[in-house]
Amino acid sequence: ALKSAQINIESSRLAVETARANVNSVKINIKKLEDALSDTIIRSPIQGVLDEKSISMGQFVSAGTPIAKVKNI
Repeated sequence: ALKSAQINIESSRLAVETARANVNSVKINIKKLEDALSDTIIRSPIQGVLDEKSISMGQFVSAGTPIAKVKNI
C-alpha cells in the first residue's frame, strides 16, 4: 500500500510539472499572438479623421505603403 501511494504521489508530481510546462507554453503562445495582433493595428502619426482609404480589409501591404488619407481636425 505504501509503495502504491508513493507511485501515485510521484505520478501526481509529474502531472503537475507537465501542467506547469503546458501553462508556460500557452502563455508564450498568447504573448506571440498578442504581438502579432498589435502589428495589425494602424495608427496615424497625426490627430485627425479618416478621409480616404486606398486598401481593402485583408489586403497585404508593405511597410511605408500609403493606405489612407487623414484629415486634420
